[in-house]
Amino acid sequence: MDWKLCTGICYTAIVQRQSQFCLILFFKVKAVHSKNQVPHEHLSDEALLTQVARGDSTALEILYDRHAATVLAILIQHIGERIAAEGILQETFWQVWQRANTYRSDRESFSHWLYRIASVLAVHNSTRMGVKDSRKENEN
Repeated sequence: MDWKLCTGICYTAIVQRQSQFCLILFFKVKAVHSKNQVPHEHLSDEALLTQVARGDSTALEILYDRHAATVLAILIQHIGERIAAEGILQETFWQVWQRANTYRSDRESFSHWLYRIASVLAVHNSTRMGVKDSRKENEN
């Protein structure tokens, strides 16, 4: 990702959310693992999400690293605009952070849950943009 674009997205989200969440995604902090712990990188997505539900930002970072490119590609294909897709990608992982404790592994895989969140946000964005576009057409 282009550094200027990354900084712009992060700044926008910080202004909107007033949180440190974006800093977790874009300015990564490496965790120190004790010898008795399994490194985060070797955990399954479901195990990482359990850690996210406990407030572990490193686990979220790893999930982001594993899935962001695929989710972004799906969003770009669905929406057609990279900048809008990047915003929805960020909102998707914000929702993962907020709703990690609602995930049920007995109902669906993590990736399906993640893609469903992204899809719902994309549809909501498209609907909202459609309303804005129709208002602009009515004004003209």
